[in-house]
Amino acid sequence: MKTLNPKTVKARAERALESARKDLSANILVRRATLQLSQVDLAERSGVSRPVISKLETAIGDFQISALAKVAAVLDCPVAELLAPGFIGPVTDAQITERFKTPRTEFVKGADLWAALEEVSESRKATARAVDRRVSSGGRKGSASLVVYGRKKSKN
Repeated sequence: MKTLNPKTVKARAERALESARKDLSANILVRRATLQLSQVDLAERSGVSRPVISKLETAIGDFQISALAKVAAVLDCPVAELLAPGFIGPVTDAQITERFKTPRTEFVKGADLWAALEEVSESRKATARAVDRRVSSGGRKGSASLVVYGRKKSKN
């Protein structure tokens, strides 16, 4: 077996984590929209704080697996389903036939999905504003900085 250097391992791990966060984000968002739940509703029913729900849906930050299990229970699905990658690629005739048989109640209403996306967008904006306030209040005078993905970076 080939031994990988630490930089390669770190890069692969970062890509895998980013991919998993994006899949998780999309899956929670769609399930929540299907059930017509707001982030507040999901937080109250699961016992997970709304900021954690927001982090899950915006694909930022880390969280505990127990929080994900609580969210999955409210969304009535296994944790593995929330982490499953979305299907990308051409759809076969057989898949179209199967989808045609799916009851309408299992589809996401466009308005509900749009509302969920708007809520995630507002969460991202609120997070960015909070980070901007922290950086601007805690930054040193005379040091130029910018915020990239919630982290303070120097402009050097």
